[in-house]
Amino acid sequence: MSIGVIAVADLGSNSFKLELAQVKNGRLKIIERLRSNVRLGGGIGPSNMLTKSAMKGGWEALGEFGDRLKGFDPQNVKVIATQTLRTVKNAREFLEMAQYQLGFDIDVISGADEARLTYQGVYDTFPTKSEPRLIIDIGGASTELALGIGASCQQITSEAIGSVTWTKQFFPGNTLGESRFQDAVTAAEMIFQKDINRFGPKNWNTVYGSSGIISALSLLIKSSGINHHGNISRDAILVILQKCIKSKSIQNLDLPNLNNDRKKIFAGGLSVLIAVVRTFNINHIIPVSGATRFGLMRQIIQNHEDLPSQRRNRIEALQKKYSVDIKQADRISKLSRELLKNLGVNHPERIEGMLHDASALHEIGRIISANGIG
Repeated sequence: MSIGVIAVADLGSNSFKLELAQVKNGRLKIIERLRSNVRLGGGIGPSNMLTKSAMKGGWEALGEFGDRLKGFDPQNVKVIATQTLRTVKNAREFLEMAQYQLGFDIDVISGADEARLTYQGVYDTFPTKSEPRLIIDIGGASTELALGIGASCQQITSEAIGSVTWTKQFFPGNTLGESRFQDAVTAAEMIFQKDINRFGPKNWNTVYGSSGIISALSLLIKSSGINHHGNISRDAILVILQKCIKSKSIQNLDLPNLNNDRKKIFAGGLSVLIAVVRTFNINHIIPVSGATRFGLMRQIIQNHEDLPSQRRNRIEALQKKYSVDIKQADRISKLSRELLKNLGVNHPERIEGMLHDASALHEIGRIISANGIG
């Protein structure tokens, strides 16, 4: 099956990101990335509404994304929005124009769905079946935690705390100091306390982190010579923290490879990360870039694989393989569709197709079970 080029966009509270990937034999190859640092989460007024300037910046960025996505099959595009557009009062106003500019639907997903996508993206990058794994994703306005084993995500949470919002709340005037970091970390720890029973307490030797702050921190650690591999350890985090405190202000923050856009929100993100590390006893973090978007790409591929025509072809191959009585399967299909009519369901066409396939699978399963196959 050839899907071609797919595209996913993540409209976060700090930045909007668009990624295009070539799909070949189920494998993904990123071929293009676009990013706009709109910092939507920083444009929320006291009435919990996006300012006009914040909305304008977001619309302009999505207009650029829309130009790049012209001609794309809607089945090959997924666009999600996260915490800021989950909570602001004028989200509908923003989204109406945003979807017009983009040319595609925007799905405002829950924090739980965001955590699941991130978990799936990390699992596909680092597949393992046996060990429990904790995944953290610190965004601009929310932080997601996901715990699972193998491909199964078993515990998730989303807290309204992130790089943009924590910088805005605890580092006004761009001033950095030990007391401000202490206040920011302590406040974050209080929020995460209620999650300890589900995600700890235990000593996590290694967890996976997917966020801009974690990727930036890894690069800082490597370029500063703290660790040549960019490994994020407790000691390395504390070294970076001390550098931030000594700088006294965001403007004076002298950290290699930290661009100006990331500088503006680094203190808040670092504070949240320190709180997570302390609360859940984390020793080491492996950075995973773009896991949420990778999870979205996997969804597109799975949707293609489960198109009715593709599913029907696989069912017919199984019927042939196990010598299924096709007429019996058709009789079950006809009866189930008659029962559906009695329910008075609106637009039953898709359900009828699913019932037909389910009837065929029923007969396949009956043959397999009766003959002790598998």
